[in-house]
Amino acid sequence: MDKALLTIVQEELPISVRPFDDLAERLGITYEETIKRVHRLHGEGVIRRFGPVLETDRVGLSARTLVLMTVPQERMDEVAEIISGFDSVTHNYERSHKYNMWFTLITSSQDQLKTSLSEILEAAQIPETDVLDLPVTRKHKIKVRYSFR
Repeated sequence: MDKALLTIVQEELPISVRPFDDLAERLGITYEETIKRVHRLHGEGVIRRFGPVLETDRVGLSARTLVLMTVPQERMDEVAEIISGFDSVTHNYERSHKYNMWFTLITSSQDQLKTSLSEILEAAQIPETDVLDLPVTRKHKIKVRYSFR
């Protein structure tokens, strides 16, 4: 039942007044059982969050870049916390690479993108020589859906 629930909520959670009632009906279980499973799966970290996936261009966020940084290992947690504190940062990853921290930055303009990146580097005290900025030139959207069957 958990696998069926996870398969559905990836992209088919109904947009309705009572989506979990609709989900329960589709699964053939009660609303209470559905909520209990969702809470448990969230508590276990299987489900990270529920929320929309937005088309950023349509909401005025058209400037995007992937930033790679070389961060001293002993500062990794500190720098990750600083970077993740910026609203314009959407993802932040530690990597096994010369550039060991990668993050994505999205803003409404190229000027704002440059300003945000400068503010991040200043706050994290990372020199520009330790940064590789890879602006998005063309977006290739893929759909990731995990099969639990």
